[in-house]
Amino acid sequence: MASLTLSSAAVEQVKKIMASEEKGAQCQFVGLRVGVMGGGCSGFQYSLNLEQQAADSSKDDTFEQDGLVVIVDKKSALY
Repeated sequence: MASLTLSSAAVEQVKKIMASEEKGAQCQFVGLRVGVMGGGCSGFQYSLNLEQQAADSSKDDTFEQDGLVVIVDKKSALY
């Protein structure tokens, strides 16, 4: 997988959002999903979503940064 690095401020902000969303929805998130889709001005659109579970390793790449799990599907990881 290509290198993907989040700033420490971004990691802390995502953790805060996850904690806030978990309280309201009574669910637990495992991490942040980052995706790339066709479309948009530059030819791509990017998505960020909180995930309750990652797919198996044949479909998703996962890594941890400062205690935050980041999930990227294999197709998006190419970009």
